Formats: sequence, C-alpha cells, structure tokens
Amino acid sequence: LGQHFLGGRQYENYPVDTLMAIALPGHLTFFSDLRNLPQGVIDQARPWIDFYTANREHFAQLTYPLLADPMEKSWTALQTWNPEEAFGSLLAFRQQADEATKNIALRNVPPGMTFDLLEGPSGTSVGTFTSEQLSAGIDVTIPNKDGAQVFLIKPAEEPEFDPTTT
Repeated sequence: LGQHFLGGRQYENYPVDTLMAIALPGHLTFFSDLRNLPQGVIDQARPWIDFYTANREHFAQLTYPLLADPMEKSWTALQTWNPEEAFGSLLAFRQQADEATKNIALRNVPPGMTFDLLEGPSGTSVGTFTSEQLSAGIDVTIPNKDGAQVFLIKPAEEPEFDPTTT
C-alpha cells in the first residue's frame, strides 16, 4: 500500500529523513504536485527515492514489527525480511525516547551466516555481522528525537580467491 509520505506538510513537524524511512516498506506514492513542495524538501527526499529505487527488493518483503508499538512514542523498529534468501532491512525509529541508543534484535536470521549492513540512503558499509550478533541485537544510535536509521541487510560477499596469497 502506498502512503502520502510528503503530504500534509508533515515535513514541517518531522525530519524529511524520518518521513522517507517510514515510507520505504510501502509503495512510494505521490498524491500531490511535487512542484508545491519546498526545494529543500525535494533535495532531502531525492537520495531516499534513488535508494528505494535501487534497493526496492529489500523493502518488499515480510515485515516484522520490533520493539515497542509506535503509539508509545518510544523506540520502534521494523525488519523487512526474505527468510528464504536471508536479506532485507532494519528500519529503526527513535520517537520521543530519551536514550539515543537502543539494542535491536532481528528475527528469523538463519544461523551460521555473515551479513553486510549498509546505511541508507548513502549505501555506506557499517560493518559485517554474524547471524548470532544480529539475533542477539545490534546497538543502533539515533542522536535526535524523531530521527530514523535505515540499514540494508544482505549476505556478506565472499572475498575473491587470490592465488598469489597462498
């Protein structure tokens, strides 16, 4: 389902990055004329739209709710996940919680694997984690209230064999 993610002038009350992160697991839908949005909002949304377009398959998966109900205005998170191919995303949201860091455990992670986590929308690697680490929980830091953090999760790429190192 789509949502009107930049409509209703929500960008006046919430960071554009958070609004874009919220929209990722749905179908990005524009109901308004984008020419009516401030240029700064469009500039902030553009990297997210490009990120979504390039990584849509990570968000169009089974979705697990993690942490607290969003109505509690604390920390909440979603994990989109393809359990057969072991890839997806983690979308974390610090609403009005005082603590800037939260440990978030992922669900249904197959044992014995390693995964690369890439930060959205930049695609910057934040590290490689084992199945056990993801299942036990990783610390996510969001400095500001009403902020969000998005990570793509994919099986780690095996290094290419280099016969000169043996």
